[in-house]
Amino acid sequence: MLKVYRVNRVTITNRPTNGFRINGAVIRIGNFLDIYSNTVCATISTLADGATDTFSCGGMKGRYMIVHIPGDQKILSLSEVGVYGYLAGNVAVDGAATQSSTFMSWFAEKAIDSNRGLQQYPLCSSTLNESNPWWRLDLRDVYKISKVVVTNRNDCCAEQINGAEIHIGNSLENNGSDNPICAVIPVIPAGESYNYSCGGMEGRYVNLIIPGDIKILTLCEVEVYGQGVTLPHILSTKHPACSGCLVVFFPALVAFSSALVVFGSNCSIPVLFSSILFVFSSSVVVFSAIPGVFCSACLTLVLISFACSFLVDHA
Repeated sequence: MLKVYRVNRVTITNRPTNGFRINGAVIRIGNFLDIYSNTVCATISTLADGATDTFSCGGMKGRYMIVHIPGDQKILSLSEVGVYGYLAGNVAVDGAATQSSTFMSWFAEKAIDSNRGLQQYPLCSSTLNESNPWWRLDLRDVYKISKVVVTNRNDCCAEQINGAEIHIGNSLENNGSDNPICAVIPVIPAGESYNYSCGGMEGRYVNLIIPGDIKILTLCEVEVYGQGVTLPHILSTKHPACSGCLVVFFPALVAFSSALVVFGSNCSIPVLFSSILFVFSSSVVVFSAIPGVFCSACLTLVLISFACSFLVDHA
């Protein structure tokens, strides 16, 4: 397939006669030229003459799609093979889309349905005619975004997208449109897909908005490419003053609490302290969105550790 894709499904159309020959064929997806090194998507137990069947591959990742029949003295005949999926690395497909309004059945999620090449109704999203229409994608996590690909409609009104702004960030203020701008779309010809480099901008939300009155925002596909941001980097980016708390104090506190439990007295505080550390480690990502809570939690744990140490030493 020339590039690595996540394959959702494969369709196989059997030959019109002697269709039994396909019985036992195996569909594999992967990145290896050695057939058996690739992962099995499905096995075709039987398929009627001239029939077409669909086999779900659940987003398996690979450059190669192979159909083979294990065994000797076999003949493989295929009338048609279809492979459906999306380029690996397009994180938009796992997100959730919404928009300022919806025209008929042109729902927001149709802009992330992997149908990049089918830009006609009803496979696009569209707002109503309104002021400052917007479309927003929640990636469900923070990413360093390298590029956004936007595909325009292929029928009428291709000029409607002119002037659209692409915003990336973590804020939902003004429906996310207050986040930094990655690019402004001057024009996209009908049915074309244009790439916009975002240079590693970080954010959970990708917004497209057309400023002004009497505007319609129609999107036939939005693709977002980037990499997830690691936990320490998320925390240090949001709250640089507190990053040392996680990087320096937290590992030390874990080791300290473990030592207290093993070597400490009957003091109940070590057990309580260990429980607090467990809850803290599980919820640190949530708390980090609120600087005051996160910093206070760090300080509280440090104070507890000193108090516990004092009590154990003087037990």
